[in-house]
Amino acid sequence: MLDDQETYKNLRTNATISKTKDVNKFVNNLLENKKIRKEASFKLKHPDATTPRLYGLPKLHKENIFLRPIVFSQTHLPTG
Repeated sequence: MLDDQETYKNLRTNATISKTKDVNKFVNNLLENKKIRKEASFKLKHPDATTPRLYGLPKLHKENIFLRPIVFSQTHLPTG
């Protein structure tokens, strides 16, 4: 995962909050313009978005024991 290509970069702030606001504004705009129904807007909005977590599991079958990256994104969607 480490390379000279700068695949990953550190962020100074949590981008999840601003992206969630952007999505919710977009969904509200669709609702106001009657492109979607109210029920659909409830399903598209996410009130409590969390940042995905990245961790590694070792590849025990490999000689140099590399880590396999796992991204965990737990969601708390309303039920019912």
